[in-house]
Amino acid sequence: MCHSSFFADMPNQQIPKSAFGRDPNQDLRLGRPPRPQSKNFNLQEKMKISNYHAPKNTAQKHKIPGGVCHVFPRCPTGRLSAALVEQDGRYPESGFRQNEYCTEAIFVLEGNLEITVGGEKFPLAVHDVFYIPLQTPYSLEGKGRAFVFIEPEWDSEQNTPSPAAKN
Repeated sequence: MCHSSFFADMPNQQIPKSAFGRDPNQDLRLGRPPRPQSKNFNLQEKMKISNYHAPKNTAQKHKIPGGVCHVFPRCPTGRLSAALVEQDGRYPESGFRQNEYCTEAIFVLEGNLEITVGGEKFPLAVHDVFYIPLQTPYSLEGKGRAFVFIEPEWDSEQNTPSPAAKN
């Protein structure tokens, strides 16, 4: 079982259910659409610890507008995936994209990026993190590298063009 000093320092409180196990009603209470169940989830496969290791040569390389994205194999639970983005330009080339049900957390490894989310611009420097809200138009530009955590696992069909005005 995981132990965290963060939770140990919370007097007279129970560890939140969502900290170590997902509360299935959490999305509905927070006003988010329910998350889809992972396709092909297999408890026996989940239990193999070696499936939790994703060496760099297992990432699939995809050319994207303004750069390259290396998508790693999904976590065996189906709840998380990760990607390394090498950006040198703008994504998307014009307009905006939005995620229907995946939340992305961008962690900048090197360079300087600028993300526009919901009409606001935010500069991103090394070691900055930005969480892209659901169903919110965004674009990313600049030159740099970032690691992106995606929850639940990445599904490109849910990343759609935004009806927001083009810049």
